[in-house]
Amino acid sequence: MGEKQVGFTHPNKIYGAMFMGKPILYIGPFPSHVTDILKGLKGNIAVEHTHWRELVEKLISFKSNSENELTLIGEANRSKAKEEFNSELLKSRMVDILTSSN
Repeated sequence: MGEKQVGFTHPNKIYGAMFMGKPILYIGPFPSHVTDILKGLKGNIAVEHTHWRELVEKLISFKSNSENELTLIGEANRSKAKEEFNSELLKSRMVDILTSSN
């Protein structure tokens, strides 16, 4: 994600990947909406653009995960997505925003 996109947009593909139970690789500015989402979710990779050495280290470490560890990362991502980004919750939030008197 580009530096100037923070606060304006974010890669929405993160939601699909999370709902599918996949690990996330994010390369972009910190902080961002994506880093906020990934906070507390272990096993995903988030690195700033110019930190290529850190990216290499994290990719090498990620490669050493067992199938079970990768499954656990994906399940944690799916669980967070279902908890925080399910359609009923998001519809409810939207209705609250649209009907609030502020």
